[in-house]
Amino acid sequence: MESYFKKHVTFFATQGAEGASFIGRYLPLAKGLGKSKVRVDLLTLHHNYRSLCKKLKVYDVIKGVSVHYVGQMHVKKEGDKKVYMGPCSLFYVVLSSTIKMLLKGFFLKADIIVLCKPQPINSTAALLIKLIKQKKIILDCDDYELYANKLSNKLQKKVFQLFEDNVPKYCDLITVNTLFMKQRLVNLGIDKEKIIYIPNGVDLERFGRLDDNIINEIKSKLNLENKKIIGYIGALDLTGHSVDLLVKAFNVLYKTDKNIVLLIVGRGSDDDREFLKSLIKKDMTEGVKWVGFVDPDEVKYYYKLCSVIVDPVKSKPACEGRSPLKVFEGMASGVPIITGDLTDRKHILENGKYGLLVKSGDVEDLIRALKKILYDEEYSKNIASKSLERSKDFHWDTLNKKFISCVYAMG
Repeated sequence: MESYFKKHVTFFATQGAEGASFIGRYLPLAKGLGKSKVRVDLLTLHHNYRSLCKKLKVYDVIKGVSVHYVGQMHVKKEGDKKVYMGPCSLFYVVLSSTIKMLLKGFFLKADIIVLCKPQPINSTAALLIKLIKQKKIILDCDDYELYANKLSNKLQKKVFQLFEDNVPKYCDLITVNTLFMKQRLVNLGIDKEKIIYIPNGVDLERFGRLDDNIINEIKSKLNLENKKIIGYIGALDLTGHSVDLLVKAFNVLYKTDKNIVLLIVGRGSDDDREFLKSLIKKDMTEGVKWVGFVDPDEVKYYYKLCSVIVDPVKSKPACEGRSPLKVFEGMASGVPIITGDLTDRKHILENGKYGLLVKSGDVEDLIRALKKILYDEEYSKNIASKSLERSKDFHWDTLNKKFISCVYAMG
């Protein structure tokens, strides 16, 4: 009997199942392939691999996708905190996880490899399999890795740069989620015909129906009734997320309006969290709600609570190379968006038609935009309605058609 599956694709990733790239990009791409008669396996690392081994949970099925946890990530995540490793521990983790991913990849015998980020662990494993077994690789670049990661010394930076600049040259096709990264690859000498632009999007399975009772429970728990809520939902990692700009803007607004609340959802390192808290003046701490990590399937309720979602950015490579999920998910939640005027954000919001664009790194301009949303009710409703309509262009059901075509075009 003819096999149901027409192809077998294995993803080689480095983020755990709670990571933004995993939830917001790799999993939707994998699910889309699975619906198109492609067998999909996803190899990845875990933020606390030892605990998984103890529970015998190194294999899982997430939204219909077979996920194999093969080793420890380069960073540990415990609750709301990120814990970075010392040089010796990091070297051991990189070596161990690379070998485990390589062996698992050999065992699965895929037709095509999807390499999620050109990072050392997954790239080494994928390229060795390509070399030995003559497999084709689709590389997905969704960050400017050299600047988006918190690299503690010159050696780490050189290693990341080596992989990020050279791995694309050995891949058969490259997908990117920003026009900035596409141009960067062209500048490295990559044929632009090999580069396919597939932006981030919205997974409708995660942003479906809402239970009003849950929304009311969260409001009551956090004391948010009748408040103007400025929302930040994402990583508290100042390397690529300029949350400090938003905190500074909040300080100014809260002075004259105690009915404003800054809702911060996400986790980060102790250093970044403490730095952000140090920016908040003592008499303003009651206006800030630190929620911490939220289950990805519950995050839609926190979007819906907000009067506005802010993606604060500075004009630097880490921000230029990132396609912010909070913008897409905020639009899909029918909430007004404020972000910086960087190339891809202007493209997504069509130069301010579907959200407010502010000068990157400019706190005063951010304050102006926040006032416009918070105090002009008619404008706020209008821009929210437009952003909801715009989000339909970024549903993964639509975006996946291009990725599926890429896979089948590989032969």
